[in-house]
Amino acid sequence: MPDGLSDWLGDMKNVIEERDKMPIDSTFQYRAMWEEYIPAMKDKVYTRSNIAEFENYIADCCREWKKEGYGYIPFAGARDYLPESIYEQFRAVAEGMTYIEYDYNQHAYLRWKQKGYEEKMGNILSTTWTQESGFNVALPQISGQYPPAGCATIAMAQVMKYNEYPTFFNWNSMPNSYASSVTAAFIRDVADAINADYALDGTSASLSDVRNALVSKYGYSTTAQVVNHSAARTIGNLRKKQPVIMQGFTDDGKVGHAWVACGYHDIDHYTEYELLTMPEEFHPGGTFVFLISDSYTTDFDIRTYFYMNWGWGGSYNGMYLDTNLYLERSDGSFSWNRNRKDIVDIVPK
Repeated sequence: MPDGLSDWLGDMKNVIEERDKMPIDSTFQYRAMWEEYIPAMKDKVYTRSNIAEFENYIADCCREWKKEGYGYIPFAGARDYLPESIYEQFRAVAEGMTYIEYDYNQHAYLRWKQKGYEEKMGNILSTTWTQESGFNVALPQISGQYPPAGCATIAMAQVMKYNEYPTFFNWNSMPNSYASSVTAAFIRDVADAINADYALDGTSASLSDVRNALVSKYGYSTTAQVVNHSAARTIGNLRKKQPVIMQGFTDDGKVGHAWVACGYHDIDHYTEYELLTMPEEFHPGGTFVFLISDSYTTDFDIRTYFYMNWGWGGSYNGMYLDTNLYLERSDGSFSWNRNRKDIVDIVPK
């Protein structure tokens, strides 16, 4: 070996042994010098990733990921799956975390999986009461006719029947699907308690009067309150088997309706993306190990349905998408999406 090269290699050996004592700038300078002499070594290290050992490891990982329901791809194809800002975030992490002798585009992986939950509870209300058909025959007549009982009246009455509270009413004499004289008298009591405005073209009352009558006249807990509509809060009530009285208006704000939510189906599906890298400290001696270095979650299917008892004798009752309360009736189309209000936490004392 020529003396000059031998001397230089000796110097470099000393540098390597003492590198922990050196300023970082000097380390980078010697690294740059050294790389001029090792193109063959770099090629050898890079092709190490393509040997059977690495390919077998990747194949094993892919089989396991597939078994667990994941999709996957080398990071080189990640841009097609991620928003640009997330891709750049992942790319920076992949480049920084992947072992320096590996190509992060091939040795980092993106994997993803659809996750989420569905939670449902069927209708808990047994009654199918309506505003007429005998339910209104105890109301004061107008021009010789009985006015409809009113949607707020029927909604409140059905919730009280569900709770069978207060106990001084003869609940056993009130059938679930038709009106008895006891039921009609009860409907009159409720309508008067909420200051119902009787009219042949529709009897009306406010939710605040409904809430106040429940608490002040019928002895329900003061926890009952009128709030802006909240799907989450409604679900919280229904989980406790507490029906919720709802109110909504048509898009023009001219026609309102009150009804009872008494079941639900909540859906929340999302996709989670994970960045897997091979950092240096996780492969001593060439052992390949993936590390989850970053993650990103995107929602793709969030829906909440409520079982609605409309107070029309059971007609049209069923699950409705909470964000689009639209239904077709024989007398026209209706939507109740505007100015939504709820009476929540209706609990007997």
